[in-house]
Formats: sequence, structure tokens, C-alpha cells
Amino acid sequence: MALHNGKDILTDKFIFDPTGKFEMVKDSAPIWQRCLYIDKKEQVWAAVYNLPRRLNITMDPVRVFPPLDANVIDYTEDDDGHVYCLTEKSLWLQEADSFRRLSAIGAPGPGANPVKGLNESFCLVGPHRLWIANVNGLIEYDLRHGTSVNIHDMAGKHVRAIHLCNDSSILLGTYGQGYFYYHHGRFNRMPLDKNGFLITAHSFLEDRHGMIWIPCNKGLFKVPKKDIDAWCEGNTSEIYYYNYGRQDGLLTNEFNGGFNSSAVITPNGFVALLSMKGMVCFYTDSLQADFPKGPIELTRSETDGRPAGRSDTIELPTGYDGI
Repeated sequence: MALHNGKDILTDKFIFDPTGKFEMVKDSAPIWQRCLYIDKKEQVWAAVYNLPRRLNITMDPVRVFPPLDANVIDYTEDDDGHVYCLTEKSLWLQEADSFRRLSAIGAPGPGANPVKGLNESFCLVGPHRLWIANVNGLIEYDLRHGTSVNIHDMAGKHVRAIHLCNDSSILLGTYGQGYFYYHHGRFNRMPLDKNGFLITAHSFLEDRHGMIWIPCNKGLFKVPKKDIDAWCEGNTSEIYYYNYGRQDGLLTNEFNGGFNSSAVITPNGFVALLSMKGMVCFYTDSLQADFPKGPIELTRSETDGRPAGRSDTIELPTGYDGI
């Protein structure tokens, strides 16, 4: 998925917006596409396997480029308007009617990718700085000098998602190792929810109220970003997460991810997520939850005058009168 003008959501099969406007794509690719990206010129970048494709904003094909070395998984653009393409094996720069390879896994030279494994996604995290998520770690590529370095704090991690927050801190999702937060120059491995469902974090969305939304294989989580900051700064020892699942109307708890275009959010908080049973859409303002302002100390609980135990979950019997 890709967001256009803050409201239109493009997919490889159809275009829609939060008001219900819906239009099928006339020339849809014969197979599922992993990535969609809209550049500053309103050109849409997509791919069929290892063939980069450029489309117009109504998803009509304009050009198919020569094949690259592996499946195309992501695109991005720098401040100067240069378009970069990431395949499972290499980083490429778009030049006129073709792409030029900048860095390849295992290739000799200063631009060689120092991690052995397939790329998953990438993100421009600063001027001339690209972070590349890889199944065996995280790579920083210097666009100005053409050099790659392995970020040792993430060595051996199966990194899949990279999200640059509004304040330039960075969230990283992994497959099987939880999620990490790069804050004030330091990588922090964040505490999981009580069930450990966040062990696989597919993507991150940040809404206008400072809430972080995290889809995973076991539902949809949200957490205030200020709480993540407070934990990293040592101002709290716990993070409280709110989990949405089937009990809240979801047809499945299992979301799709592992690529940057699996989730979008509009400026006014309309969210579209990919799940195993179709697309999930909602407004963040419609899902309110109270988060504690400080530590919670539970000394006693009763249900209809009978002790209910002390735990983080209290099961209420059918027809109870008071708690």
C-alpha cells in the first residue's frame, strides 16, 4: 500500500479513501507486489519479481525496467530526488532508463554489504544515511561515500521493519527477537507484552496523538510513545500495552508484515493494515484506551463481595453486580 495526498490509499489491485471511494486498478499485475512507493514527482514505483515498474498515480503502467539481481522489495527517495531500489541482494540507484548497483551482498569493495543474508526493507534515517534491514542484522549505507557498515548492536537479528519517528528516533521490528528502539544514540531492546506476542513486530505507525500502533501475529498493539521514551530514559520500569484482538471485532489476530508498505496511516488517523483475512481499516480516535499515569498497586479486589485475587487479569462471572 502507498498513501497519496494524505488520503488516497493505493494498492496493486484497487485505490480507495476513508470516505468509501473505491476504484479498481485497470492494469493490475498478475501477481502480488511486495512494494509500492510514490516519489516527489507523483510517480508510483512497483515491481513484478525482479522487474522494477514505474506507474502513474492512477496505477497505469508507464515503464518496465530491465531485470535486477533478485526480487525487488522496497524503494525510497532522498532529499535531492534520487530514487533508490532495494532487492533481496543489492542496493540500486535509478539513473535515466536503468538502475545502477551501489552495494551487493558479498561483493568486494568499500560498498560491499557486510552482512550475509537477504535484505528485508530500508529507510532513509538521516542525510545520506540509509539503514537496510537484513535477516542477519542491520546495515548502514553512506550514500555520499558509498560505504557499508554492520551495526553491531543488531548483529544476528532478523530485522524486518524500520520506522523513523517524528522526532527522528527509530523503531525496529524483528522476526522472533522483539522490537528495538534507537533513542539518543543507543539501541534499546524493548520489554514485551505479558504474553510475549510482540516477539514479532510487523510494522509501526505513529498517530497524531503520539500513540504507536504495532501489528503482529497475535493482534494489534498500541502504546504511548512517551512511555517508550520514559522506559529508555530510566523513568519507569514497566511499559503498558493495549492489545486488540478477536474480542474487539477482528476476524483474525494475524497481521501481515515484513515490508514497509504493509501498513499506512493518514494525517487524520485513518489506518489500513493487511491481515490474513483481508484489510483492516479504522480511525485511531475510535479506539480509545486509558493508560496508567504511574505505577499501579492493587491491594485487594472483590467481585460481589467475594475475593477475586490479585493479578493483572480479573475474569468476571456472567451476571456479576459489582467489582
